Amino acid sequence: MRTTLRGNQDGLVAITTTLVIMIIITLVITSFTLVVRREQRQSLDRQLSTQAFYAAETGIQDAINAIKQGAINSDITDCDGYQTALGNASPSIDYNNSVSSSSGIQNVSYSCVLIDVDPGELKYDVLNPNTGTYIMAIHSNTGNISSLRFSWQNTVDAVGGTDQFEAPGSTTFPKDPGTLKTGLPRVTVMPGSFNQDSIADQTRTFFMYPSEGGSGTASLSDSSGGIVSGNCSTSHPDDPYNCNVEVTTDGTSNTYFVAIKALYKPIAFQINAYDSVANNLHIEGAQAIVDVTGKAEDVLRRVQVRVPYESDIVPSKLGEMLPLTGIEATNTICKQFKVTDAQYEDLCTAGNLITPTDMTPT
Repeated sequence: MRTTLRGNQDGLVAITTTLVIMIIITLVITSFTLVVRREQRQSLDRQLSTQAFYAAETGIQDAINAIKQGAINSDITDCDGYQTALGNASPSIDYNNSVSSSSGIQNVSYSCVLIDVDPGELKYDVLNPNTGTYIMAIHSNTGNISSLRFSWQNTVDAVGGTDQFEAPGSTTFPKDPGTLKTGLPRVTVMPGSFNQDSIADQTRTFFMYPSEGGSGTASLSDSSGGIVSGNCSTSHPDDPYNCNVEVTTDGTSNTYFVAIKALYKPIAFQINAYDSVANNLHIEGAQAIVDVTGKAEDVLRRVQVRVPYESDIVPSKLGEMLPLTGIEATNTICKQFKVTDAQYEDLCTAGNLITPTDMTPT
């Protein structure tokens, strides 16, 4: 008798199908869990980053207050040096206190403050034609100033190489702001000795024209009011900005005052001072660089700012925008006139006698 066995595989197929479905479901759940955890971590990191940024901002304000009080008068180059300096401020700044956090996050503080009290350059991110004139003192304790280098460019770089600059020789004014490609700084250099004679004899104003090529040089012995080519190029590897003018001095002073006004368009601007052998001098009393690191748990944020110093040399703070004129014009303004009894004479137009109707002889 012959017996035939037939295997029934329906159960095996069901088990295999169930295992595959379970594996797929497990992978889906695992992936979803990882996504959720990643989103939670990213959300926490954003929150911690914001808290660290606020902590760094707090450190910036504490450092600014200490600088204005004179508690910091030398560079702080390591993360331990700021503790004593801020402690000397009035009132004393308790740098160990954590920055309060309404979110409940603990360990929020600023962990490092670095300060450069006399940087090698003065830098201004935006000078706007619609504001006033920027005034600053250029002073160095390490040597006399033999030259001043003024560098500038558009606040938003143009695209297309030299297309952002003017052609050499096209210096007819006034310009149409819509066609001028790069802003034009008007720079006035005044002597460091503030007396009537020196200001009258030694003050020079230069209109620094953003043209491609040119000498890019001027001198305080030149006549005032001259137009100087900016020697602009996008391939100045050693210069901070595209346009550069170097103004030479007689090398006998370590202090000058500079007034800068942007014409036509906003510009970014930088000033460097050099001695007789082209060493870059540190500039004191104008700006300080404050670099603060904020910390929230394991997240760090670093903030760096330039802080203007205060001074009593001008009626307001050096480094602020000051209107130096009540009226400006591209042509000559005549202010000569003479008043006698019931008449006044306009000396700008000879023989033009005017009798105001509301003037009574005395």
